Amino acid sequence: MPIMKTVVLVYSGGLDTSVCIPLLEGRYDYDQVITAVADVGQPAPKHITEGGPKNVQWGREDK
Repeated sequence: MPIMKTVVLVYSGGLDTSVCIPLLEGRYDYDQVITAVADVGQPAPKHITEGGPKNVQWGREDK
């Protein structure tokens, strides 16, 4: 069975982490990029606490 390259990306929804998703898949050949969002108690806009619109745009699932 082939080994699947998987990485977990702590995801803020900002430009830097949004660029990392296709970079990890395209340049570094990760088969699966899992995004994680953590609520650390700071007030944040609603789109960030829900994983951000870019998370949906790239077809990722929050864990």
